[in-house]
Parts: sequence; C-alpha cells; structure tokens
Amino acid sequence: MHASLLEIGVIGLDFFVLAALMGGAAVGGWLTAGLGERGLVADGLRGLVDATLAVLMMTTVLMLGFRTANLVDVPFLQAWPYALKVITHSHFGTLWLVRAVALLVLVMLWIWVRRNFNARAYACFVLAGAIIATAISSTTHAGSEGIWTFDNMVNSLHILAACFWGGTVIAYIIVMQPLFRNSREMRSAIAVSTVRFSTLAGGALAIVVVTGLINAWHRLDSWQILWTTGYGWTLSAKLALVALMAGIGALNRFLIVPSIESPAVAGSAVGTDPARRFFRVLRVDSLVFLLIMLLAAALSMQSPRHEGGEGMHGVTADGYGQSLFRNGMVFSTAYSANFYSRFG
Repeated sequence: MHASLLEIGVIGLDFFVLAALMGGAAVGGWLTAGLGERGLVADGLRGLVDATLAVLMMTTVLMLGFRTANLVDVPFLQAWPYALKVITHSHFGTLWLVRAVALLVLVMLWIWVRRNFNARAYACFVLAGAIIATAISSTTHAGSEGIWTFDNMVNSLHILAACFWGGTVIAYIIVMQPLFRNSREMRSAIAVSTVRFSTLAGGALAIVVVTGLINAWHRLDSWQILWTTGYGWTLSAKLALVALMAGIGALNRFLIVPSIESPAVAGSAVGTDPARRFFRVLRVDSLVFLLIMLLAAALSMQSPRHEGGEGMHGVTADGYGQSLFRNGMVFSTAYSANFYSRFG
C-alpha cells in the first residue's frame, strides 16, 4: 500500500505542531523569563499548548491507523480492527505506545499546572518532546539498526533541534504578536525577547545543520542521489527551503533586531516599523517551515537508495513502501502478508 498525500500531510502536521509545542516551552521558559511583563503571555501560552496537545493526540491516532493500513495492506478505514495487534506485535507498535504514553503524561501534567505553570513544567515539556522525537526517529530509516544507535540519536537530536528552530517562530508569533500590537506594557520586553529569540534560533539552526550533514553522510551512497532519485529531489527541495529560512532568520537577526534594540525604538509606540517588519518576516518564516515539515514527512517515507530495486532498510523501490520495524530488524512491505496471515 502506498503513502497518500493525506498521510504525508498528517505526518507533516504532526511535526509542525510538535515544533509549536516545543517553541511554546522556549517562549515561556526562557524568552520571557525575568521580564516583569511575563504574566501577560500566560493566556497566549495556554491557548497554544491547549491547541497543540489536542492536535498531537489526533495525529498520534491517525498515524497508528495509517501504519496499520500499510502493514496489513488494507484501506485506512478497514485497518482499525488490526491496530491492537500492530501495537502488541510490532516494534513500531512499541514505539507508538511510548509516544502515546509520553503524550498522555504531558496532557495530565498540563491539566495539573495549567493555571500556574512554571519553569519545571516547561522542562517536563522539553523532556516529553525529546522522548517523542526519539520515538519518531526510531520509526524512520535512522532507527533501522536500533533505538540507541549513533545514527538514531543524531537524527533524534536533528528533529528536536528543528522543533526548537521553527517552533519558536510559530510560538513567538502566536503568543507575543498580539501583545506587541495591543499593549504598551510590552514595550520594554521587545528588545530583550527578540535578542533571546534570535540567539535560540541561531543555536538550534547550527545543530540542525551539523546533524543534517551527519545524516546525509550516513544515508547517501553518493551526492549524485540528490539529483538522480525521487528521495534526492525531495531532500534537495528541503535543503533549499532550509537555506531560505536561515537567510530570512539572518535578515531578522542582523538588520531588524538591532533596530528594535535601540533605545529610541524600545521606548516608542508598540506599532513601530521595526516591530511590524520583525513579525512580517516571522510569518514568512513560519510558512517556509511548514513546507519543510511536509518535505520531511515525505522523506521519512522514502528510500535514500537508488530506485530500481528494493530500497534502503527494506523500503520498496518507489520510495513509498512502509516497513515493519521489529527487534532492531526491518522488513519490507512484503512482510505485511506474513503479518496479516499470522494475526489477521
């Protein structure tokens, strides 16, 4: 069974929303830390976390359905009777269960601290995000040799860093822009939070680049794959968008943020041109990041190897076949027939 655009869209949405959740933790835990106006961001953060947790629960369930359909080789709507067997009899099911439990604990924690959340709550969010990122990575090509391999740990760090890089952009727009636009009390926080924002984004981008290069070194047989395979074209498009987003971030950091830092601007009306430009650029950045997440979702379902035979890690030649990960081994979609016959 081949991946549909809907499935890629759901996985991309999952990445995007997980990133927004991690970005929310960064905004609440550091970007606004120590500011007298920090309490003003609480309502925005509550709304962001409420929405992201709800969407993550939905995408978690949908991804189980899609993977079950691929393993059993039945349509999506007919896959649900087999979902429990996938959870209990496959390595993917174990990883999905770890993710689901981490998400459930996060939801329970959020219900407990929602009225009065603090730095420890944000730290718990980051820890849960790291667990989910590792579970996601472990069901891709990077986890084919096991969860605790160097390749999988690097890819997990790559996913988590990408979440902070792009997710902080999303969270900053959602949480901070309404306050910049409507509240004079936030004027003194503009300069501090934007500098912290740029520092965090720059550090996360550096980790994304380094881990991305390591991933490419491990998975690509040659650089020719970038222009001779479907996987390569998708990866090239993703790299181009990453470069574009990095360039947009550099524009913000070195041209717009310094103008926001200046005392004349920090003490002026909230709706000054530098602040408006800053958020206008961030909105473009967030759209580029959404496209990157969709391409990352497509890459997670394709083979890095040349088409024409069975692809890397048992993924079928067209790049869209799904794999069953079990005990550190990966079986091609042909195994779905065995799975169906044994447990169907």
